[in-house]
Amino acid sequence: MKKIKCESGTTEWKEHLQNVCENFGEFQLYSRLYDITRRLGFKTEEEAWEKNPLIQGSVNPRNFRIAKKSS
Repeated sequence: MKKIKCESGTTEWKEHLQNVCENFGEFQLYSRLYDITRRLGFKTEEEAWEKNPLIQGSVNPRNFRIAKKSS
């Protein structure tokens, strides 16, 4: 995973969704626990998993978002 130093001083990572979770079942679990699908702007977990977006986040799931390609 690519590490990113944020303005706040925290370290975040940037990676494709399917590389962050080991499988779809793990993603479903975390998505339901932390509302990740909605945070990423998708209607369903299946849609998010299939699109496999480049995401950015940290150990705090509230930081998950679609990453800008240039950063």
